[in-house]
Amino acid sequence: MNDKIIEIRKILDGLTSYKGIPTGDIPDIALYMDQVTTFMDRKLENFKRHKTDKILTKTMINNYTKARLTFPPVNKKYEKEHIMLLTLIYHMKQVISVNDMGKLLSPVINYVDSPENKGKSAEELYGIFTDMESRQLNLFEKSVEEIISSLSENIELKDISEDAFMILFILILLIQAEHRKNLAEKLIDAFFEIKEPEKKKDEEKPKGKSKPKNTKKKTQSKPPKTAE
Repeated sequence: MNDKIIEIRKILDGLTSYKGIPTGDIPDIALYMDQVTTFMDRKLENFKRHKTDKILTKTMINNYTKARLTFPPVNKKYEKEHIMLLTLIYHMKQVISVNDMGKLLSPVINYVDSPENKGKSAEELYGIFTDMESRQLNLFEKSVEEIISSLSENIELKDISEDAFMILFILILLIQAEHRKNLAEKLIDAFFEIKEPEKKKDEEKPKGKSKPKNTKKKTQSKPPKTAE
């Protein structure tokens, strides 16, 4: 059992050693697509399940842009604000749908894109996020240790196999993840529902001239012949 716990802690250390992508680490110069994917791959490699996995691909980034989750590139280049949003998108896409991401990011994009907030606000908001992210990882590490202690100290589980211990441990993690995901989705529905633009009434739409229907000329029927 101890070997399993040591392995859990080793994997946990790899995850919690991630310190986010602070604004100071994001290049001040605009990047081309290949440079963006390489940058994200290097900075977020701790989150890869397999070494060959890609953090973000060109197709993903293009799709997120089409879905208006981030700004279009400027002259095919991605600026600091793009990298910040793509970092948020990466974390969110593991948990919620593209539709929910759109609801959550819409006010952020509108806020950052407004003339009075352009520039400084993006870094301020992102800076707060990275600070909170670091704190949450510390809390996450403590919560995992609590699960280990709870399972290890449970008298009823003293004689269970290592596989049973791992199954119970993973189930608890999944249940916690499910509850957090469910809460996040309900909060999005409650506070970030995007209002659809009102459709114009039919009478307000300009009516075009209707084409005359092609009607065949009716032929007059001949009177019935009378018997002579």
